[in-house]
Amino acid sequence: KFYLQPYFRSPNYNIIDTDYETYSIVYSCNLGFQYLWFLSRTPTVEDELLDYMFDTARAALPNYNFDNFIKDVQDADQCSYVEDANDIPTPFLNSVSVLF
Repeated sequence: KFYLQPYFRSPNYNIIDTDYETYSIVYSCNLGFQYLWFLSRTPTVEDELLDYMFDTARAALPNYNFDNFIKDVQDADQCSYVEDANDIPTPFLNSVSVLF
């Protein structure tokens, strides 16, 4: 369960595809919002893998609107991490990031 979606008591996502070592494609549809994540264990993704992930997601999710897909660049300068989830400020626990 994603910590930013605490209102679900059971897993609220589907693993569309993964190789268990380099990437995962994760989909969720909750409360009328669709979420699709391309997750990587590396800071960047090779074009060939990204193309594969898009093709796989399009085949698995034919009704998903990929026109609204947002590529969100993640790097260490933009992200901060906490050692203990109990240290996350309350406003962040009540917010939801919407990507659809």
